[in-house]
Amino acid sequence: MEKANYPIAWMCDQLNVPRSSFYAWRTRAGSLTATAARREALKEKIGKAFTDQRQVAGCRRIAAILNEAGTPCSVGLVGLPAGLAEAAQLGRSLWVRRTEILAYFDTGASNGPVEAINGRLEHLRGIALGFRNLRHYILRSLIHSGGLAEHLHAL
Repeated sequence: MEKANYPIAWMCDQLNVPRSSFYAWRTRAGSLTATAARREALKEKIGKAFTDQRQVAGCRRIAAILNEAGTPCSVGLVGLPAGLAEAAQLGRSLWVRRTEILAYFDTGASNGPVEAINGRLEHLRGIALGFRNLRHYILRSLIHSGGLAEHLHAL
């Protein structure tokens, strides 16, 4: 712990935090918030409702089931804890694209080469801005794509 190296008063002054706030934080650091305590108390009931619904029910359905059973709770209490919204969005994105993802494993085909060509064409289009002479543009395109050597022998 840093207080062995620096006094608490000095660290609080450096952070522009009152010492009383530090001591209040230290006493509550080990305790659960009211929402976390309520969620912990409902964890078993939420798990049972989820299992009873063949593990397909969402937070709205589970909240409705618990409310019907006499356990008052909200959708936010049953839903994801704070900080997992990005993981939930990833899960939804994977679910929406599941056929494409599974098709890759079935066929082994990828659109990577097509995307690579498209990226080169977009880059070439960006290079082409400002060219007024078509011959210069064609020459620049051949240099960029590596096809100039074939055309040098033809000259």
